[in-house]
Amino acid sequence: MYSRYPLKLVTVDLLHEGCWTSFLDNKVQVIAHHSNGHVVRDLVVGKPDSFKVIKRLDRSTRINSILNVSYLNDGRVLVDMTLDYRIPFSPC
Repeated sequence: MYSRYPLKLVTVDLLHEGCWTSFLDNKVQVIAHHSNGHVVRDLVVGKPDSFKVIKRLDRSTRINSILNVSYLNDGRVLVDMTLDYRIPFSPC
């Protein structure tokens, strides 16, 4: 399809308070994101220092579990993890 308006590549960086990404000094790339209701599965790539931080985070940052970790040839780490976005119940 031809268009006289060229496509533009846009990069968006988000930071939300209390999210696991706000604890990282280095950027990570989310290369796959699958939502199944309140549970989200992310496949992220980053530096080994980022993985060390992710490993220490608890459920308050929405990380439910780390399913798999692979060390890539270029020195980066591939992390397969699930996040839980259910709002905790707090009785009145």
